[in-house]
Amino acid sequence: MNITKRQICLELKFPTDYRENVFHVGPCNVEAYNWIVRWPYEFKTPFSCIFGPSGAGKTHLANIWRERHKGCVWITPEMIQGAPEDLVHQADYFVLDNADLIRDERWLFGLFNALQAIEKENKFWLMTAKKPPSRWSIILPDLKSRLNLCHTLGMILPDDSTCLAVFNKITRRK
Repeated sequence: MNITKRQICLELKFPTDYRENVFHVGPCNVEAYNWIVRWPYEFKTPFSCIFGPSGAGKTHLANIWRERHKGCVWITPEMIQGAPEDLVHQADYFVLDNADLIRDERWLFGLFNALQAIEKENKFWLMTAKKPPSRWSIILPDLKSRLNLCHTLGMILPDDSTCLAVFNKITRRK
């Protein structure tokens, strides 16, 4: 008799909650979390990028940073309209989530101008991505050079203990 074992996957859907008190700090994200809660107060670099695989917590950390800096402008590739340099005058803090998915070369050229203005005006720009900026498919040499100056923080997928802690937090809220 041949018995085949099969794992049953449960589709558990929970509402997304990006509040800081829900975020679990573990070995996979402690460096990025410590940076987010201290930047730009202790570090004056104008650009940062948190990179890592899907599910590592990049967007959650970016939302924590956004909450700490009221009036922060949130941008995703799906929301891109107009020129990025026009955004610079709207706020002092910016998040570009999934930055490595942007393919519009004109918008990327505008991003170069926006980053120059942000640096000049002492503003701050946080990006999230799957890969570090040095590995993005950027054709414009000036933008590539500017992005290579970006402070980068890599994240990895959570380990089992972090996943268990997150799961426990989620189920306790239910």
